Amino acid sequence: MKKWTLLILVGLLVGTAVAQQQGGVLSAKNALSILGQKFGANRFQSIVEMRAFNGVPQPKEWNVVVYDPASIYLLTEYWIGDGRAVNEGPHDEIYPDKAPIGFINFAKLKLDSVAAFTVAEGEARRARVGFDSLNYILRAREYSDEPVWILALVDADKRLVGKVHLSGVTGSVLRTIWIDRQGPTPKVIDSAVPNGSNPGYGGAGGLTAPASNTNTVKPPLGGSLYPSTRPKQGSVRIPERRASSLVQ
Repeated sequence: MKKWTLLILVGLLVGTAVAQQQGGVLSAKNALSILGQKFGANRFQSIVEMRAFNGVPQPKEWNVVVYDPASIYLLTEYWIGDGRAVNEGPHDEIYPDKAPIGFINFAKLKLDSVAAFTVAEGEARRARVGFDSLNYILRAREYSDEPVWILALVDADKRLVGKVHLSGVTGSVLRTIWIDRQGPTPKVIDSAVPNGSNPGYGGAGGLTAPASNTNTVKPPLGGSLYPSTRPKQGSVRIPERRASSLVQ
């Protein structure tokens, strides 16, 4: 009797989460909660990265890569969106040729994507940068298990206008990169450049910064800045996998 009662309660929890997510947005912690309810929370204790695109301000789907000792590549990818959660199978884009930057200690993640957006929006307002949507990455800080958010701010023309790096533990801003596209050549203002600190912002209609912090450069093709927060090009999904319902 107790077993059936527990199963019913779990089913109700999952069903409620699905109902809230279907056709709507999904925060990172809600995504992980739903994935944990379906596949087991223990599978999401060592996260390599979470990615989401076109957040307005929150996205509708997430890709999550986790450490999985049973996987041929030691990593497994999950997808959640549109009311479904799917095990995409082994993730082969890192091992064996590369190595993950680190593995996130999920217990340390205090800053959800909702709070991360609030911080990034404040930084953009202070820098007087307008944006239309955000792309999200959650990954480990190098040589540690500290979660770090990297938010890419995109304008209405789908051009990258800035990135904000945040600690997922404290919410502290670790780095900002802004791209001033008002002139014929983009100007990049990076808070991490040598001999500089976070630049001062202001001026009519856009960014201003000390000369030592402003570099006139052409960003890579497509406007991306490392690490990439653009969707993977040419990625092929297997529709049969995503056809399964979130509630089995």
